[in-house]
Amino acid sequence: MITLFSIAHLMAPWIWVSVGGIILTAGDIMVKLAIEGKGEMIFWSGFSLFIVGEFFLAMAFFGQDIAQASLAMVLINIITLTLVNIFVFDEPMSLLGYGAMVLGLISYIVLEFYA
Repeated sequence: MITLFSIAHLMAPWIWVSVGGIILTAGDIMVKLAIEGKGEMIFWSGFSLFIVGEFFLAMAFFGQDIAQASLAMVLINIITLTLVNIFVFDEPMSLLGYGAMVLGLISYIVLEFYA
């Protein structure tokens, strides 16, 4: 019998988190395109990707602390979305944005090694 526990152990937690973060980024991009007027179907596709990304996060909870997995997925999502915005959409990043990403990475390191 297939259970969520058996599905969760098909991949390591860091893989669930990494793939989920990238899926969330794809959802962000689709919603951005929908807001720019590309259509309602693209919006709902992006929303569906958000749900799939959250499923990947839930699967990571079986093998990793909830706070660590959530923060790691958010960081992966932010970093990949930032790279897409810079290189695909030609949107500049502010110094405050870079500082926020560094603080996020520091907080993950603190959670991983000192909590």
